[in-house]
Amino acid sequence: MRRLGTAVIGILLFVSFATAQETPAYKNPKLPVEMRVSDLVQRMTLEEKVAQLGSFWPNEKFIPGVYLPFDPKTRKFNPSTAEKLLKLMEALEEHDDVSKVFSNFDIDAETMAAVSG
Repeated sequence: MRRLGTAVIGILLFVSFATAQETPAYKNPKLPVEMRVSDLVQRMTLEEKVAQLGSFWPNEKFIPGVYLPFDPKTRKFNPSTAEKLLKLMEALEEHDDVSKVFSNFDIDAETMAAVSG
């Protein structure tokens, strides 16, 4: 009987540990905010990060006809969004208080040609 009790406790501890490991750091309120934010940002896609610039995440399934900053099938930025991103990058580069500007988005040649006119 004692072995059965020990086995049950061992299984419960294992399940508890495994469940704790599956919980992302950003969902753990006991961790420092900086660690949680870092974890969340690392998990976000480029599209999710860009959507945060406008403080919204449009979802055409829930709001028909909503403006999407990119084509949901190809994940390419539409010309309007590409132009805004390029203007933002340019403005940041020209700002006196900014020393370096980095980006991790990609605008395909066709969209770049449409924006460049």
